[in-house]
Amino acid sequence: MRYNSKYLSKELSEKEVLNKLYRYCAYQERAISDVDKQLNRYRIEEKLKNNIIEKLIEEGFLNEERYTKTYVFGKLRNNKWGRIKITQGLKEKSIDSHIIHKVIDTIEEEEYIKIINNLIVKREALLRTEDIFIRKNKLARYIISKGFENTIVWDQINELIKN
Repeated sequence: MRYNSKYLSKELSEKEVLNKLYRYCAYQERAISDVDKQLNRYRIEEKLKNNIIEKLIEEGFLNEERYTKTYVFGKLRNNKWGRIKITQGLKEKSIDSHIIHKVIDTIEEEEYIKIINNLIVKREALLRTEDIFIRKNKLARYIISKGFENTIVWDQINELIKN
């Protein structure tokens, strides 16, 4: 097989491509779409691409549900993203909506509210305006832009910030 690309200038066998992908998938969790993009860089034909992806799934290097769990809780805890933004990110990765909803539903409501409350407290400390309505509006816009649901955000803002 001959693969021409800016990434590879020599011929690679299927085994060599597979070994590269083993390392790629072992480094961190990957979605099937990530592996597909990588195979496109190697200019792999469609039939061979499907065989390689199947083999990676069979051997446990690729697992959409495991990837989704890692993604959801990483974005929630590290990036402080809400359910809406996380769902959009997963849809961009072509993850099945059934898997997305299954994992999103495992987020504990208590942890979710705690993250929102921490964002409110930290962001409010940065606001300089005295007008309570402007403060609340700025807080809400910021937190909603991070992918949290409108109703939950406003409930928490009204609970934490009294007139």
